[in-house]
Amino acid sequence: MSAGGATDAPAAPGEAGRLAAVASLVRGPLVERMGVVGAARSEALLAGFVSLVVGFGLYGVHVARGGFTLDDWLYSSLRANGGGFVDTVRALDDTPVTGGRSLAAFYFAVEHSVFGGHPALHLAWAIVVASAAATAVFLLLRALGLTRPEATVVAVLALLFPASDSTRLWPAAAQGLFTLTVFLAGVLLALTAFRSRGRRALALHAASLACYAVSLVEYEIAIAGVALAGLLYLVRFRGSAVGTRWLLDIGVAVAAVAYVDATTTKSVAGLSRQTERVREIEGGARTLLAHGGIADGAHTVPLPLVAAVVVAAVAAAFLLSPANVFRPLLRRSLVLLGAGIVVTAAAYVSFVGTSDSFYVPTRLGIGNRTNLAAAVGYAIVLPALIAVGVTLVLALVRAGGLGAPVRVAHAVVLAGVVVLAVAWVAADVRSARNWDRAAVLARRTVAAVDATVPKPPAGTTVVAFGVPTETAPLVPVFFASWDLTGALGALWRDDSVFGIPAASAEKGIHCGDRAVEPRGFQWDSYPGARYGRTIFVDVSKRAAVAVGSAAACRSALARMTR
Repeated sequence: MSAGGATDAPAAPGEAGRLAAVASLVRGPLVERMGVVGAARSEALLAGFVSLVVGFGLYGVHVARGGFTLDDWLYSSLRANGGGFVDTVRALDDTPVTGGRSLAAFYFAVEHSVFGGHPALHLAWAIVVASAAATAVFLLLRALGLTRPEATVVAVLALLFPASDSTRLWPAAAQGLFTLTVFLAGVLLALTAFRSRGRRALALHAASLACYAVSLVEYEIAIAGVALAGLLYLVRFRGSAVGTRWLLDIGVAVAAVAYVDATTTKSVAGLSRQTERVREIEGGARTLLAHGGIADGAHTVPLPLVAAVVVAAVAAAFLLSPANVFRPLLRRSLVLLGAGIVVTAAAYVSFVGTSDSFYVPTRLGIGNRTNLAAAVGYAIVLPALIAVGVTLVLALVRAGGLGAPVRVAHAVVLAGVVVLAVAWVAADVRSARNWDRAAVLARRTVAAVDATVPKPPAGTTVVAFGVPTETAPLVPVFFASWDLTGALGALWRDDSVFGIPAASAEKGIHCGDRAVEPRGFQWDSYPGARYGRTIFVDVSKRAAVAVGSAAACRSALARMTR
């Protein structure tokens, strides 16, 4: 029997022709459609598998050694002390940390209800979300016509991008990648809808609009992406449906942003401040580009030289002979470079409206979540710059009469991308070690409090001494008014206790007449910890002292800071 199930006896030529014609008419379109869908599904599954392997291969040690950071402690405490899922959502929605974003509160309530107080599960989920985002990037680039190697390079580099590593190392920050993935899913659904007909097309369009709305209401990082989605439609399709669909997208985006503005507590900058923010972000992006995508790296790329190479490449793309085999490669590299710049700029638009200077591309630690969507742009721009430089040189060499095969360009570009990826992996590993050390110190702090302080009465405040606020710039151990508080609330199942990391009071701990007063920018409005309900804990010595008066406070403070 043959592979198709027919007998080995050959059919007559006429009969064979008629059978082939019938098979083509009856099964051709179906087989072709199934083949395309099957190939796409296989490619998607393979991309997802590769993303997971890369993600867990790089961050698997952190999954095992890392822990909760900052907001995670608060969310864990609210889950531990909530009456049920709905109560947890309401409690999360009321916190300043979620900013009144109900869908974000729902996301964190689901995450902490499913994974509980096990940091490793939350960290593993962060890697799954990051891998899903990388897979969505790969599929979108393939849908837009990039080759499999090109799409793979961008997706993997976006997953490795060190200047947004907090989104893989910090569970709370992974929520931003989740919203980005939902947005990318919406774009993929929209592109698929244009290739469909009838009810299926309408259903896919509706699903893509729902994805846009959910993404923007949960976290409006993709606001410019939704506005630019119409350009992607124009790249692949023609007709009046493109304009209609684009208007629907923009309408949903405007409605979602209006809803967010009406229901959240975020501060919106005025026009002059927004102009300043554009300059801040643009300057930070240029610095990050000069550092090769590593926010705290050395100055490795002279930007004037980059600009000169790009200008020369643009000129060469028009002036070189059409017979020059490197001319098409040069033009393609320039197009990808331009697309990457547009993606990077669009990714920062949502941060222009805030007056907070904290959100800039060069911020380290927890602050580099500013680059969570821009990572895709840099993952296009930097390889494209390598390709532009390589193809420009080889094109000029060919124009001078010297020959070089196209595969040389491919090999040199690949080598450059590998060098870039290795540098990024090294930066990711260094960063993960800082986060791991912070997790160790955080666990040691909670263990010291647990070992020295029996479950205290409601309303007790614990001041922890002997633990640093961070292990690297903006990689916190405990440094906020809600992180140690959340850790102790989860430990004792009591949301009335309060924790003060002493080192976070940069102006020190003051023994007032009636209360212990931490001083510093985030403690200015704190009323103080009442005497009789305050305990000092020396984490390194595992010693605790109850503070019942101003005199006792001064005595204990002298011992704790000796």
